[in-house]
Amino acid sequence: MMKRSRDSMELERHWRLWPKMAGQRVPHRNAFKPYDLPSIMPNIAIAHLEGDKVKVVMAGTNIIDRIATEITGADYLAFVREDQRPLVVNLIKCVCSHPVGACVHMESMYARGYAAKLEVTLLPVAGEAEDTNYILALALPRPDVAAELAAPFRGDRVEADWREPTEWIDLGFGLPAQATLLDNLTVSI
Repeated sequence: MMKRSRDSMELERHWRLWPKMAGQRVPHRNAFKPYDLPSIMPNIAIAHLEGDKVKVVMAGTNIIDRIATEITGADYLAFVREDQRPLVVNLIKCVCSHPVGACVHMESMYARGYAAKLEVTLLPVAGEAEDTNYILALALPRPDVAAELAAPFRGDRVEADWREPTEWIDLGFGLPAQATLLDNLTVSI
């Protein structure tokens, strides 16, 4: 079993305490208040699953700095290796529909030669009306792995590799049947 960061577990703890709207199994995305967790806010993103696209609604300053470009409004899948896009869409669909959380250890690679190992925690949140296709994502550099740095150059190609281990987070609803169909995923309860 992989080891999750303290920040990942703290975000999950807060998620469990946030109020759920009537008829919803997950909190509304607006339940997240930046002043609740100011130290992780720069590493937070909110994204909306729209069919086979993952539109970034909001990205924290540390995420934007790592990518070296503004990504709000962009399709996150543009940054994922093409052969892994269906896996990422299926993972996000599982997170949103069941609901269940996930913690992914992944690598982001940049054309300028920079590579960073990240821990990405995904938690489902609701949007307007009955739209539950939103995720709250915490993306942090893994403290156990040093990044390989190069001089920053804005606009470089970025690519995320999702082949690293993933751990499911049971949010009180068990795990979805399709969870077993995704490779290299383990369970955290």
